[in-house]
Formats: sequence, C-alpha cells, structure tokens
Amino acid sequence: MASVLGVEGVRLAFYLGVPAPHRKVTAQVLTPLGKTLAYAKIATSELAREALDTERRALLRLSQSKALQGTVPKVLGSVDWQGSTIVLISMGPPTPGPRELSSVHLHFLRHLFNSFRVQNTFGQSPMLARMSEKWRTLEQISPQSLPANVEQALKRLHDELGPVSMPLSVAHGDFAPWNTRLGARSLFVLDWERASEGMSPLYDAFNFQALQAALQGRRRGIRDRRFVMRLLEALWPEGEEHLPNLYLAYLTDVSLLYSEAQSQAPGVGEKKVWRWFAQQIESAINEDALL
Repeated sequence: MASVLGVEGVRLAFYLGVPAPHRKVTAQVLTPLGKTLAYAKIATSELAREALDTERRALLRLSQSKALQGTVPKVLGSVDWQGSTIVLISMGPPTPGPRELSSVHLHFLRHLFNSFRVQNTFGQSPMLARMSEKWRTLEQISPQSLPANVEQALKRLHDELGPVSMPLSVAHGDFAPWNTRLGARSLFVLDWERASEGMSPLYDAFNFQALQAALQGRRRGIRDRRFVMRLLEALWPEGEEHLPNLYLAYLTDVSLLYSEAQSQAPGVGEKKVWRWFAQQIESAINEDALL
C-alpha cells in the first residue's frame, strides 16, 4: 500500500463491517503521524472480490462525468496480495452526511442520473433483466429464500411498467446516510459496490428512506414524498402516474438482493429488513403502500 501511495511507510486501522456473504475489510491508511492518506478495500472471498470489482469499475465510470467531480472517491490504485484484492481509494470529507434528504442530495442524485441517462422501455431495461434472472435462479436453487409475492410483483412490473418508455441510468444501489459525507459545497458518496446501470428513476431516493424505515421498523417507507416528487420533476416529469410501480420495482429489486444473500449464507445479515421489504411488496401489490 505504501508503494502504491508513494510513501515510505503507513499505519492501518481496520474495520470489518457487518456480516454478509460479500463482506470486505476496510482499512484506513495513515502516515506514521496519523494523517489519513486513503482508504483500502480488501476482499478475500470470491463474492467480496466481485463486489470490489463492481465498485472499482463504477468509480472509474463515474470519473468520466465532470458534474460528479469531487463528489465520489478516486481510484488511487490496486494490488493483489496473498490471494486477496486491495483497491485504494481517496478519502472524503470527515463530516457525516445528513440523515434527512436535502438540497445536497437532490443536487447529487440529479447529476448522477443525468450524467449517464439513456431512454428505453422498462421491459428492455437491464434492471428488469437482472431481477428476472435472479428470481429464476433463486426459484431453482433456493425457493425458500424468496418471498411469496415476488413473482406476482415481477408479473405486474412486466405487464404495467414494461411497455413504458423512460429514462434509465446509474444508481448507487445502497444510497443511505452512512454512505455519505458532507463537503463544503456538495455531498460526497462512498461505497459503490452495488452500483448498476440501466436503473429506473428514483431508485436511490427510495432507498435512502426505505432502508432507514426498515431498520427502525416503521411502516411508512417514504417519509419525504415532497423530495421524491421534486426529483421526479427534474428527471422524468411524465413519470408521476407510474410512481407506485417505480416504488414496486425498487422494493422488488432490493428484496431479491436480500433473498440472494440469504441463499448464499443462510442466517447471516438482516432478516428483519428482508421481511420488511416483503411486507412492503405485499402492500404495494394491494395498492395500500404508504408512498
């Protein structure tokens, strides 16, 4: 790590993260005097290496956007060590990001989406293709990990949202307060291992609110509907009539991610969150979701 950063020596402070099949080790890379130089993501398992490669590729892709400069980490280098992959990234501001959505979130999400937007029908989107493939795979190898309503949700999305032409773009995939820092003029966003292209509008805005609601056990997934509508107006004004199905698409995608994790490592991770998303899908299908 010292040689990649061009210094003589470093000290490391390790953070193991929460248990998960794709868990990585994060190291804060410091000078001997305690100044932080970078962060190192260390992946030892196959799943962790896949997640880290996704993050590395996402950050290199994001670096192509001038509008996002200074809002995401830079890839400083990578190294293989004893069968592990290590990716070094730049550090962000020290101040934690706000726990409630604000103008800095709106600014960041608008620039992120518009930097990589393409137009297509949802039925031809990479997002729906990935969800359908995950569902088919899990149905064969681990049907017990699938909530009963996921198949019904996918059918509704295919029938009702599939023919709709909409803008699709990059989503962070795990946009939440703990993955953000607050800079002098903008939000700085970390942890891009779940980043995907071809995602529906509002995905990250939904996740920021719904994931906190799931962890706190709140019934209402979306507290700040005004923020959602402001972002939708900026990205896709015609999309208001499709808002319930956009939320259902988000819920289904996250539910499949948790189901996949349960199939890979049963009993590991937040089963409470997994059940919350299943309940939200049921409410959305019955058209009484509190959006």
